[in-house]
Amino acid sequence: MVCGGHNVSAGIGGVTADGQILCGLCFTSAEFKKKINLKDYTSEEIVNYYVENNLFFKPSKEIFTFLEWGLKQTVVQFDDVRKLWRLIPYGKQGFRKEAWLYQYSDIADFELIKYGKYVSACDSLKIKVVIDGTDGLAVYITFIEPPHEIQKDSGKFRKIIASAEECVKSLQRTKEMT
Repeated sequence: MVCGGHNVSAGIGGVTADGQILCGLCFTSAEFKKKINLKDYTSEEIVNYYVENNLFFKPSKEIFTFLEWGLKQTVVQFDDVRKLWRLIPYGKQGFRKEAWLYQYSDIADFELIKYGKYVSACDSLKIKVVIDGTDGLAVYITFIEPPHEIQKDSGKFRKIIASAEECVKSLQRTKEMT
């Protein structure tokens, strides 16, 4: 396996010309500038590309949210060695498989946004991250998204708030590292 053992079913990815497997997470983290057919490249060529461009993403920290069924799901990962962070977006149909990779220096600003229709419940909790050099373009790290609604006095809400606060601290730390 080219990438060292991530989940092969984690997205696109595929098999190289010499029969090695590259998982979807590693394929998308490589940020290939054009769509390529992995069968046209050997695993050695792929590894050399990764090494030359320092693209092996290895999270040193992960931030989670908690789904209805008590399962936790990664929403953002940080790689302090390469100064990269990976956003794993949340959609109304659940978590999507694709992830977006950014450099720490891409973070211009961020803020925690909390919204609830009722005083006792929260149905939206996100961190807005403004990307540097994009005239205000923002991406969102989502912890709670409508139609889900979580009671503010629940243990689950306390876990999600703690996770969001940990994410804010991590984003602040990344800005300090650049």
